[in-house]
Amino acid sequence: MAENKKSFILYCDLIHTVKKLPDDKAGILFKHLLSYVNDENPTTDDLLVEVAFEPIKRQLKRDLEKFEEVKIKRSEAGKLGGRPKNQTKAKKANALFEKQTKAKKADTDNDNDNDNDNVTVNDNDISSILLSEIKISDVPIEEIEFYKIALAFNQLFEKNISEAGGTLKHIKSAKYNKWVNPIRLLMVSDGITKEKLTLVFKFLQNDEFWKKNIQSTETLRKQINKLILAANEKPRNNNGKGLSKEYLENLFG
Repeated sequence: MAENKKSFILYCDLIHTVKKLPDDKAGILFKHLLSYVNDENPTTDDLLVEVAFEPIKRQLKRDLEKFEEVKIKRSEAGKLGGRPKNQTKAKKANALFEKQTKAKKADTDNDNDNDNDNVTVNDNDISSILLSEIKISDVPIEEIEFYKIALAFNQLFEKNISEAGGTLKHIKSAKYNKWVNPIRLLMVSDGITKEKLTLVFKFLQNDEFWKKNIQSTETLRKQINKLILAANEKPRNNNGKGLSKEYLENLFG
């Protein structure tokens, strides 16, 4: 952290990541975070902790850059004699700043509450961005595989729900963290391989019962063991009907 900086911002939406972690991993993550902000340059061999901490570290760096910019501006203002002589202009400037701050906060709140807003990806902060609005270039390299798999399942669920005449609201409002985190945890924490996810993906194209009951990656994670067993018991239904052989061979990239 910057010299003489005694605090940092921890954002509320971090809970979506921490809730997915086992308690021991969450504790390790918090200790790793505190060590990092105290300039102890921590390292970890725990892949799950490393993956969970990476977006936190990026946000901390962005906040630190903003902090340094404010310090510089305040220092320059001090050199000019502090408050400007024209107090009327100063009050107007402060009022404008407050309006801009409130507007920015309202925009942030709308991003969280209104799933239909158009959002621009800034500073690689894609945690609350819609899957449909994310480009592969926006995704951190270490998360590309998780993102591809989450996106493939999102599209499959949309197809299954459309065929059943159901509502697509939660599919259209699918956000990065909510859909990618379960896939990351399936593979990193639960030890589910890409091959097993491919098996389940093919199975969910045809099994009429599970097609109706698995409509998100969060539910997919909760039911993954049952799905793997069902897919292995019914190989005749696991043929990927409706998709080309080339597509299946290149599933999830």
